[in-house]
Amino acid sequence: MTNQTDNARSLASRDPAWDVCRIVGMSVVATLHAAIAYMLFATPGLLWIIREHGYGPRGTTRAETLASGEPWTFDAIVWAGRAIGVALISVIAGYFSARAIARREPLQFVKERLKRLGIPLLIGMSTVLIGMYLLWAWGWVLQGEAEPSHILHVRFAKHIQPNLYGLGHLWYLQYLIIYACTFAACVWLARKAGVTRVSMSRTQVVVAMLVAFGVCVGALLIKPGVLLAFRNGFLPDWPKLLFFSGYFLLGLILYGSAKRIEGRAATLLVDLCAVGALVAGAIYLSTAAAWMRGETTDTHRIMIALGATSLGWCAITAILIIARPIGRWIGARAARIADASYWVYMIHVPLQGIAVLALWFTNWPHVLKFLIVLVVGLGGAIITWPLVRGTCIGRWLGSREIAAKAVATRTLES
Repeated sequence: MTNQTDNARSLASRDPAWDVCRIVGMSVVATLHAAIAYMLFATPGLLWIIREHGYGPRGTTRAETLASGEPWTFDAIVWAGRAIGVALISVIAGYFSARAIARREPLQFVKERLKRLGIPLLIGMSTVLIGMYLLWAWGWVLQGEAEPSHILHVRFAKHIQPNLYGLGHLWYLQYLIIYACTFAACVWLARKAGVTRVSMSRTQVVVAMLVAFGVCVGALLIKPGVLLAFRNGFLPDWPKLLFFSGYFLLGLILYGSAKRIEGRAATLLVDLCAVGALVAGAIYLSTAAAWMRGETTDTHRIMIALGATSLGWCAITAILIIARPIGRWIGARAARIADASYWVYMIHVPLQGIAVLALWFTNWPHVLKFLIVLVVGLGGAIITWPLVRGTCIGRWLGSREIAAKAVATRTLES
């Protein structure tokens, strides 16, 4: 089956519910990135263009920060966003990986994923990351963290240099490549063994979900820093790789389970998930704040692991259910916005960096600055997408406009 035929079927059978999920996922990620500059506690290992206040380099001391009594609102936004945003995107990736490989040979699936993920990764490393380096370094100069000469020589202070080299916010593309290749290998082995189709019973779905949940909890028990810290590098951080693999597995499970929850059952489940998310979020966020204050006991580790995972699973379950009626209401508009999600992922961080840098010279409240940074990053990326979706950049990012043109051209030629 040709790729053009697959694209035609994909366009024809588009589910607006998943478009809504993509919109929510990219919005959550953009929101957490917009809040980083205004956090009370610096995220260990994370280099940001400017930090406005709070504990960290050139900021207050830990004792001064704790004694200030300032709320950690922006910290909570970042911690909660990291537990939900990328996790939701991983579920989407798992679901559509299962759907794609059902109509393809594993090798073809891997080639397409390498093309769709690898090319943007390589291009982003040579453009987006270099631009961010220059922008971020200038922010450090303005904040007194570096000298202009450091930018040319790529030599910075001890709290910057060890975290300087890596994939930055493009790390997730690398992880998706690993998930796709591993999944394709498993499918290849299963087909060699004679298993060509998987239809999961309700019991099997429950057991598989418990396993996926356990994977997420186990990864956080090993390293709570998966959500509370950041390690920049060119090689995967295996606890983080393990954590988001649990959500990728959840996406695979959802594809294998054909039954949908609708009606009163869906309403009840959403209510339960909302309550669960509030309780789990309260446990996770309060414990995360204690962890950042230095209370790193085994009890805190367990509460972070269970709280963060429960928050992610409850929130994502509610989003998946609510997305269906919202998708029916929004219709094609959701598809047009969701089509920009990959572009938003690639460029929203440098756009937000520019906004943070510009707002550094103002005395406006942090809440107002946060909102402006969010609008500039998310809105700016969405607005600029129509300018690039019909170009080679759009092709690399899987523009559906180019896919539709390819299908139309193929139809005319045949």
